Amino acid sequence: MANKNWHRIWNSKSLTSSGHVDLAELLLLNGWDTKLTEAVHAVFMDYAQEMGAWVGLRDGQSLLEAGCGSGALLYALNSLWRLQLSGVDYSASLIEVARKALPDGDFVCERLGNMPPDPKCDVIVVNSVFQYLDKQEAESALSRMLSRADVVAVLDVPDAETQSGAEALRMEALDPIQYAKLYRGLDHTYYARDWFRQQAARKNFECEFRNSFIPGLRQNAFRFSCLIGKQ
Repeated sequence: MANKNWHRIWNSKSLTSSGHVDLAELLLLNGWDTKLTEAVHAVFMDYAQEMGAWVGLRDGQSLLEAGCGSGALLYALNSLWRLQLSGVDYSASLIEVARKALPDGDFVCERLGNMPPDPKCDVIVVNSVFQYLDKQEAESALSRMLSRADVVAVLDVPDAETQSGAEALRMEALDPIQYAKLYRGLDHTYYARDWFRQQAARKNFECEFRNSFIPGLRQNAFRFSCLIGKQ
């Protein structure tokens, strides 16, 4: 089961008292509020454009975001392509935000490992989410995604090969005592590329990899993205 501490944190997120919905607010609710990610607001649309092109998005497609949070990525993509949008997330409060931000979308509150098998869709994206899942739930979630879509893009995955560097970056701005207090029980899960190849092969899918590409983020060096499609 996914880390309960992360679950508690994401369920505590909600709109400010003004109830204002724009991309900046949605990004903050999705966790883009640290020193490591302060540049994201200015470049997120560029990221959405490049990522959508890599995935092969086209007008008229159905797109599901697994772990959609507040719907920030869907909100950005919706301004670039005409898409049929849906999302799944285990945070009830963030799902309510997504419904307000994208009233024409279809949003479900559920753990990714228990995603419903229908409806089918053209593309599923998962953006900076797998670090919050343990390997058992990640395997169940990916299996369900590959049964629902022809293309699955798992984005911004912590790389097992560079775990020590990634952890050092997390610790950089804090002394060891502060770090232990702030991140106790909030570990990230790291993945090898072969793990994705093995999961894809079970469904007769193939994998393509690239480095993470959200401009301006130092942790890009420690993460990768995986595009999974049918052979």
